[in-house]
Amino acid sequence: MGTVRARGSSSTAADGDSGRTGSSPHSLEPDVVASALSVLQEGRLFRYDCLLPESSPTSCFEREFADFLGTRYAIAVNSCSSALLLALLACGVGPGDEVLVPAFTFIAVPSAVVHAGATPVLVETTADLVIDPDDLERKVSPRTKAILLSYMRGRVPDLERVLEACSRRGVQVVEDVAHGMGVEWDGVPLGRFGRAAAFSFQSHKLLDGGEGGMVVTDDRDVALRTLLQSGCYDRNWRWHFLEEGDHDWLEEASNSLPVYGFRMSNLTAAVLRPQLPRVPARLADYRERYRRVAEGIAACPVRLPSHSERVTPVPDSLQFEIPSLGPEQLSDFVKHCNARSVPLQVLGLDPANSRCFWNWRFVESLGCPRTRDLLSRLADLALPLSLNERDLAHIVDVIRTGLADAGTPGG
Repeated sequence: MGTVRARGSSSTAADGDSGRTGSSPHSLEPDVVASALSVLQEGRLFRYDCLLPESSPTSCFEREFADFLGTRYAIAVNSCSSALLLALLACGVGPGDEVLVPAFTFIAVPSAVVHAGATPVLVETTADLVIDPDDLERKVSPRTKAILLSYMRGRVPDLERVLEACSRRGVQVVEDVAHGMGVEWDGVPLGRFGRAAAFSFQSHKLLDGGEGGMVVTDDRDVALRTLLQSGCYDRNWRWHFLEEGDHDWLEEASNSLPVYGFRMSNLTAAVLRPQLPRVPARLADYRERYRRVAEGIAACPVRLPSHSERVTPVPDSLQFEIPSLGPEQLSDFVKHCNARSVPLQVLGLDPANSRCFWNWRFVESLGCPRTRDLLSRLADLALPLSLNERDLAHIVDVIRTGLADAGTPGG
């Protein structure tokens, strides 16, 4: 098996939470390589070194992504972390504010809140790995300005209830769609439910740019504030596809906001653009990989979190809880899998794991005991597109034998 490699149970830290080890989730197709080479040969790597928006790969990718998602604006940046921070700032989040964050998410999410000068407030996670609406209601305070609604591992809460509670309590919704591109709620793609949303193009996401992010929104103020603060200066907004009246707004606001160097490069955009039409096929591939492994371990003594019937999932990874094993047995199970080239991890076993909130020493945890208890037994395994049928069968076999060796009943 050349496509699944064990490097131990801990994951490599990467923006947007790769949580993955082993090879790339998919190789870059010839047209992707050709697109990148074209930009390199032309030598215009900076997104504003172009004569017209039509000659900027980054501007074109913004327009194509907005059309793909059905949003009014899309602003390309260098990472999803940058996108999260810019979205919060554009929504007016700052010092003295609180932002609700699911207790099960990646470290970049509460980090964005801290970088904005606000305080992250962690909200409990349910057994299905989604934010708990009841705890959300309890955690709202007069200082709550927004929620960073993170769809960790592509899991979607009861959006109807969450959005109603946020609207009733005056809480702005910013969606973290790093893990949720292609996932739908009632047929509507994630990223269309909040005031703004952030996407990731890190290498282990649906679109592989190495790094990269996008802020999408239908709100003009949010879009243009994001554009300026991402590092659009000296009237470089002329190299964006904008609407009538946007240039007047930008002219008036020019140099009124502090800016960051968060722009996406033309090289990254050139790599991403040819991949966008492949999204439907990749979604289908992910669903099939998950189905095969989930069905293969269905008879094992594990609990797989469920999806709402209103969700069309895109599971690029597998999570399951092992209630019957203690910490020592879980550790043996992880070692068994890793030694056989299945880089599975149990999240709560690793004191450096960036998905376990009690390891975030810059955040006050406020307990969240139910989430901590769940993550202490939660196995997590990537199912990249590089896996073939033999790899999937091997994964199932290794999990089955590992559970049997660990002493689970019926394992």
